Amino acid sequence: MVKTNAEEPHEIQIALKYGAEGIGLCRTEHMFFEEQRIKHFREMIVAQDQDARDIALEKLEPLQ
Repeated sequence: MVKTNAEEPHEIQIALKYGAEGIGLCRTEHMFFEEQRIKHFREMIVAQDQDARDIALEKLEPLQ
């Protein structure tokens, strides 16, 4: 079985085209480097309580 490392949808599509059968590694932190996404990630990291963390995670979930 051939697996690929991928972090973005276009990388997965390319890997599938070349015969990959699955994802071996996905470094999700790379998905949040874009300016709009990193704000939500930082918001989650510095959250002062669980409620604030949950709100930030709700913003991140659709991006992942």
